[in-house]
Amino acid sequence: MEGKSQYPIEQRLWFACVLTMIAGSLDAYSFLFHGGVFAGLQTGNLILLGIHLGQHSLDAVIRHTLSILAFIIGTIVIRSVQLRFLIRLKPDESPQQTFLRNKRQQQLHLIVLAYEITMIILSIFVDMLGNTEIAAMFLSMAVAGELEEFRKVRGQTFTPLTMTSDLRALAEAVFDESVSHAATARQNAIQTFALMFCFIAGATLVGYTQTELSNKTILIPLVILTILALFLLVNYVKYFKKKHDF
Repeated sequence: MEGKSQYPIEQRLWFACVLTMIAGSLDAYSFLFHGGVFAGLQTGNLILLGIHLGQHSLDAVIRHTLSILAFIIGTIVIRSVQLRFLIRLKPDESPQQTFLRNKRQQQLHLIVLAYEITMIILSIFVDMLGNTEIAAMFLSMAVAGELEEFRKVRGQTFTPLTMTSDLRALAEAVFDESVSHAATARQNAIQTFALMFCFIAGATLVGYTQTELSNKTILIPLVILTILALFLLVNYVKYFKKKHDF
């Protein structure tokens, strides 16, 4: 499963970049087609909620409030699955117990990706029925699940939607590298830049294709996410089949 990298697939930079691109495209899509609501960028929703409250724009207040609530619900759903599904690390666990714990962790990754895919598909069908508010809620629940489960890249905590802290980290890493020439600073700078670039790329892809595809642009992150989930499934099946004999 780890190949030449010391990190499992779900913590490698390319995997985090794909997830970040998906998050960026879903945010851009929901903003463009669901009344200026962000699927995952809840800081933006809170700011816009405050603005619309001040402007007495009730419809917009409802849209942003529903998205925020849906994000909270999505987080709670995945967190409850995590608590029921995962096996806690034990200091004296046997190789069999370690194998089972790792297997449950990887299965959980697949469950969350399947959950995200399901939420996006539900959003598409609800949007076809003309209910954009509920469609936006499903997208917020999808992004919430992704952010709750996939929170590490190369062993470090990351959140693909915290662009302000990422920009600060990038500036800090670039400065540290220029002063100390430390390899870790250079690696952090490259990693942060790659994640920010992929987030922008996801939003750019939706913006570029919206004229021709209109609301069908949602199929772009859906297809990418499905391919990622299938790749992960095939890789895990091969890995655990190989490791089955202790």
